[in-house]
Amino acid sequence: MQSLKGFSTYTKSVLSSNDTFAIRSNTIALGIDEGVLIESAGLVLANALKRRYKDKKILFVCGSGGKGAIGLSAARHMFSYADVSAVFLGDAEHIHNRATRSNYTMLADLMHVDMIDDTNIPVLEKHVKSSDIVIDAIIGAGLKGRLSGFIAAAIGAINAGRRKVIAIDMPSGIDPDTGSTGRARIRCDELFVLHKPKLGILSCKDLPGINLIDMGIPLSAELYAGPGDVALSTSSRSLYSNKYTHGTVLILAGSKEYRGAPSLVASSAQNALAALRTGAGYVTVATTKSARSVISAISPVLVTKEISEGALTGTDIHTIISTKHDALVMGPGLSDDALTYEAMTKIAKFEKEKNNAIVIDATAIRSFKRFKNLLDANMVITPHDGEFKALTNRSVEDYQLEKRARAAIEFAKSHSCTVVLKGRYTIITNGDLLKINRSRSPALATMGTGDVLDGIIAAFAASHKNVFESATAAVYTHSKIADLLSIEKGLHVTAQDIIDNIPNALKLFDRVN
Repeated sequence: MQSLKGFSTYTKSVLSSNDTFAIRSNTIALGIDEGVLIESAGLVLANALKRRYKDKKILFVCGSGGKGAIGLSAARHMFSYADVSAVFLGDAEHIHNRATRSNYTMLADLMHVDMIDDTNIPVLEKHVKSSDIVIDAIIGAGLKGRLSGFIAAAIGAINAGRRKVIAIDMPSGIDPDTGSTGRARIRCDELFVLHKPKLGILSCKDLPGINLIDMGIPLSAELYAGPGDVALSTSSRSLYSNKYTHGTVLILAGSKEYRGAPSLVASSAQNALAALRTGAGYVTVATTKSARSVISAISPVLVTKEISEGALTGTDIHTIISTKHDALVMGPGLSDDALTYEAMTKIAKFEKEKNNAIVIDATAIRSFKRFKNLLDANMVITPHDGEFKALTNRSVEDYQLEKRARAAIEFAKSHSCTVVLKGRYTIITNGDLLKINRSRSPALATMGTGDVLDGIIAAFAASHKNVFESATAAVYTHSKIADLLSIEKGLHVTAQDIIDNIPNALKLFDRVN
């Protein structure tokens, strides 16, 4: 990672609440326990407070979530250096957050911590009145909706106390994504932001300046793809959803050479099956007449539509445009003469207007070498090193990781698209952001696995719409499945094995509302 420190500028500078949780998840996946993160944040916050306010009476008002855990940790670290008191909002005997429960227990061993609920708000008022500074450690990125009940009453008591208030990360009561507020929100005089600013801070007009606190999150948690990226690209499903609700995918695969290539027919089927397994509600394969029956025989659940064996005609374009889809895969079996400039211009224009994603792979990449001006922000192009050389006249096969990443970033930026440069370290970039996925096994070095990846990308992009994040989630999922399968099967993993195990990898992220 030492050589990658210069890529910190290719991470997000401002975070949504989902980004925050994704980074935390990736950090934990790297082996850094949440308790370690909390302890680090509490220590650096306490050090910042000691430098400025060690002679003051400081009250920590802590909630039951992660922000409350940081407040409890900071209070413990401040205990020997300032006149510290603390209150806990809620019932400390029923804390669900493990880090919060642990930090409450450690602090309560040092000092008395009053529990505040709707029956004893005056106790909080008394604490506020006797303090010089109040630390808002109530609720941060986890806020959903507006605060009410005794939490709102507690915030009212803090604001009414007219003491200097310092908020941790986000003032409680301000939406971390929109900056919108309810009647109950902390009015703070200082803001100590953890790691990076949140979207809501930039949207809220009456906040003080930001003091950034480095809480010890490693750069690798943001540069390396991880489970947090999958969570970021996965939405909950309604009990009332239908097959069109969570994304539809169209696979474009077929040419006159296609009939004599069973492997290409299988590839298009693998594209489609991978998309279905990932969660797309409806998948269609637009292919040649001779291939339709073969694809249906591979899986009867696959829907097919017919296109010409030669250059795409106006009728073919109408078939593509009229077929319901949120993401289009262009890949196996497409020949150069099938994708004319006129046809590609019409298709690209339609997909952009509909805000549909396009995943470009295999023979379609050769066509886009000729039509680079058609590449756009809604497109994901997925070359291996040889295809990247054909696109750019630049061989990256022998490049070190840093140099490969630079090459991918340059191409993505100059062509305004997302690049997935496949390899031992797969590079995902849109020119502004960068992710690196590390494969721990060569199990993916077998035919058909790239087609499976295309289907996974398309399924994520069909519902999530952010093509960079979708590509990152797909690459990580694809690679993680292969790594786990290699433990069981060694170096004998097939594309079908990957497809069959997609549900096992993704069911952890399933949510129903």
